[in-house]
Amino acid sequence: VSSLPGTLVRPMGACRGAILLVCGAGDNRSAFKGPLLGALSARGFAVLSIDPPGHGAFMAVPTTVENTQTAAVAALDWLIEQFPAQPIGAIGVSFGGNQVAWLAAHETRVNAVV
Repeated sequence: VSSLPGTLVRPMGACRGAILLVCGAGDNRSAFKGPLLGALSARGFAVLSIDPPGHGAFMAVPTTVENTQTAAVAALDWLIEQFPAQPIGAIGVSFGGNQVAWLAAHETRVNAVV
């Protein structure tokens, strides 16, 4: 999971927080997300959009619940290392929503979920 593919978009101005964005099953970190990343960045949020196991550039690792949960924790760890003093949120689309809900239930470091 150390090679988890992701794209970090930094805010245009001061950083108000950081967000982990997890795509749905069969999707990838960049499909249709440009307007969302731009809107969040314009409002002061850094966004890390990831390809979970079995998606996009991370096809070498199979999609399993355990693999995607491990990847979500690894992405959260990395995001917190980059923005240690900021609140952290998570957005999940479809199956990504399942992963984000699981992450929020098991990680007190997640401050908001969509």
